[in-house]
Amino acid sequence: MLPDYPYIPVAGKYFCTQSSFASLVWTLLIKAKHFHLNSLGINRRQVPAILKSIIRYRYRTAAGTADTLQLPAFGQLCIRVHRGHKVINFSTLTATKVFDPGTAASAASNEINAIREAASLDFAPGLIEVDPQNHWYTEKFIPGDRSLKTEQSDPASIYKNKIADHLYQMISSKPVLTRGLVEYLRELRALLFQQLIRSQLDDELTTRIQGFIQTTAARLERNEDIAIYLAFTHGDFSFVNFLYMDDGIAVIDWESAKQRSILQDLYNYFLTELYYRRTRSNLLCEIDDAISMLSTRLASFNPELSRNMKEFKDAYRWLYYLERMHTLLDRETSTAQTNVIKQSLDVFEKHESSLSGHNGE
Repeated sequence: MLPDYPYIPVAGKYFCTQSSFASLVWTLLIKAKHFHLNSLGINRRQVPAILKSIIRYRYRTAAGTADTLQLPAFGQLCIRVHRGHKVINFSTLTATKVFDPGTAASAASNEINAIREAASLDFAPGLIEVDPQNHWYTEKFIPGDRSLKTEQSDPASIYKNKIADHLYQMISSKPVLTRGLVEYLRELRALLFQQLIRSQLDDELTTRIQGFIQTTAARLERNEDIAIYLAFTHGDFSFVNFLYMDDGIAVIDWESAKQRSILQDLYNYFLTELYYRRTRSNLLCEIDDAISMLSTRLASFNPELSRNMKEFKDAYRWLYYLERMHTLLDRETSTAQTNVIKQSLDVFEKHESSLSGHNGE
């Protein structure tokens, strides 16, 4: 494919100037509810501005503007995502990820492999086409309703009735790896400090992150060199990546999927609820119950894994903090992302404080 489809920015999104008006009106007005466009940040009030912008572009004499995107995929809508843009074609129900030109070949390859691995799960988008040479891939677009970040939730109930089975499927779908804690921690710390050196974070935040890494690593080092289990994980498993449909919950955005500590997604699910303050509980009992529930489910699959998960749940929680920080530092540096890192540290530290008080330490 050649980069010959122009997209212009309107209301924080990009729209293809080569879309037919009939198709665009059909998508943005008639089928808006079916495609859950509100979940994508598009509402009916924006439609006139979108159409006017496309008309102005088509009848101007200049070939384009500085903020016009040229992408090698056609769709009605384009959204900026990590390391590139995602083009959504509502006619074919596909979403094409186009990597930024400067994206390292290894990063693009790792992401494509992650999407390919996730595609085997029935609640993840299916992979349709891949072109590593031209840095893009196409997956199935799943219309669904995202929960609002502001609404109160009951994470324990949602976990029990809808999410627990997804976690079990992820863990049992791929081979589970066994690693020594000391070796895995050494590798993780090295990666984190390399990321900090390359990051553009200010000195104060860098120092805070370094201190948090050291404190968390010291807690882990108090354990003997225990065996830990690494399983296939999403990496950002939380309600912000859930699509609610009549027949269940689909999970999207698998770009960061890979082998991590086995409770990584479970902790991320619950602590994201604390991050967005969607629950009034500190979730201490809810997390313990969720671990017990998952452990019981896994007992028939791997009894030793089940025992290890419950016995060393504290170590897995501390590993989660470090793995999550690794994922956050891998994102593009921006004011918004810096705030995410700061608030995540606040949640981690507050959660540890709650546990200390709960245990009477």
